[in-house]
Amino acid sequence: VNTASNVMVWAHGPRSSRDENLRAPTIAAFTLRKQLASKNNGKRRLGSIAEEIQLLSFVEQYTKAYENLRAIMTTPYVFPLLQMTRTFLFIWTFTLPFALIDDYDNMACAYLMIFIITYGFIGLECVCMELQDPFGTDACDFLNLEWAQMVFEDIYTTIFWVDGFEAAEVLRDRIAQRAKKGSPLENFLCDNDFYPEN
Repeated sequence: VNTASNVMVWAHGPRSSRDENLRAPTIAAFTLRKQLASKNNGKRRLGSIAEEIQLLSFVEQYTKAYENLRAIMTTPYVFPLLQMTRTFLFIWTFTLPFALIDDYDNMACAYLMIFIITYGFIGLECVCMELQDPFGTDACDFLNLEWAQMVFEDIYTTIFWVDGFEAAEVLRDRIAQRAKKGSPLENFLCDNDFYPEN
């Protein structure tokens, strides 16, 4: 059964690739929970219940952290308020020289003061514009892909310590093959090839 096509049919409206990509970590967390709780020939896959509970709590922490990031990414800022504040700021900085020109006897001091105030307020506005969308591929954005790759490398190291080099290499090869397949949603939904039945 192609779960990805079923999800598209179940959609209540048009979905962009961003929407589908935001869904992938939730599906990955579900798949991890399913695999951690599954049994193989009536036996637990993990050594003890405490180990299973600990790993499930890690998945829960990951899910909570992801949902917090998703809330930051998807919560829109009220555009009329943003537009009004920017307009007010630009009008204020434009009219500032007319207000300060009579307060200083020395014109050089007035120009310096106007430059510093304008530079500070416009600079803060530029910083706010950059912080509105910190997730992406711009030079000032968070390094999401690099962070994700570092997390995968940490997972490989953990697998190496627990199960040995061969198990870590198998996981690395499977993830590399999955990354070459296509979109993240299809990759996370097609779990039969990633978790073969024993």
